[in-house]
Amino acid sequence: MSETALAPAGTEDGVQEATSRISVPSRPRRSPRRLLSAWGLRLFPFALVVAIWALLSAASVIDPLLVPAPWTVAEALWGGLVDGTLWLDLGVTLYRALVGLVLGGLLGLIVGVVMGETKWITHLLEPLISFAFPMPKLALLPLLIVLFGIGDGSLIVMVVLGTFFPMVVNTFAGVRGVSRVLVWNAMTLGAGRLQRLRTVALPAALPHILSGARIAGGVAFLLVVAAEMISANTGLGYLVIFSQRNYRPDLVIAGILLTALLGFIIDRLIARSSAALLRWQDTSAG
Repeated sequence: MSETALAPAGTEDGVQEATSRISVPSRPRRSPRRLLSAWGLRLFPFALVVAIWALLSAASVIDPLLVPAPWTVAEALWGGLVDGTLWLDLGVTLYRALVGLVLGGLLGLIVGVVMGETKWITHLLEPLISFAFPMPKLALLPLLIVLFGIGDGSLIVMVVLGTFFPMVVNTFAGVRGVSRVLVWNAMTLGAGRLQRLRTVALPAALPHILSGARIAGGVAFLLVVAAEMISANTGLGYLVIFSQRNYRPDLVIAGILLTALLGFIIDRLIARSSAALLRWQDTSAG
């Protein structure tokens, strides 16, 4: 901040020159032993759950007709992946969730930024968003089917509605929470409104935006699988409900585990991207 204040006033080059002199030290590389230890801690809860599940199944404490043994689920999962039947459902669900997440996330980001930067738009939209946010999006599915038909269209629109609100609320909170001192310093350097938004507001609001993206990612998979159980003939949600109706609990659990795995991978990707984009937070805190 002190270096930025010394930049030549009234020029964008001054802001960029001052920013270029601020270097972020790289993180120290962790040893392989520490990496293995960290991964062991992360995988331990999963291994513990599977071990308890296997022990209860082997001891016949759990009814296999209700909850099959883990090796039975693994066999059904492997068989579905080998013959290709699960790949179609997996790909369709991933497509619907990601398209809805990207569209809803971008729309929420834009609306959140505009609300954070313009007070009259905040007064106009905030009551509507507060009213619609807690509304159960799955209850809108019959209306969406009427409007967009049975198929990908209605499911994607529902995911868009579900992911829009976490993004707009978090983005709005981040933009409105930017320190006024940073804004005033940028104005002193001659930055215009768009430049202040690009160089001050969005970087400062980035932690809130990325938190909204992680929440939206989880919501996307929750909604798309729930909707596939109601109005689809493909996808992991359809696989779960179809298997339940045909007394295949092994495929029911396999579909649930695949859905959880997809959501986990998307969440980890967003978390990794957040860690890379927010390295300045870790270094500045030290």
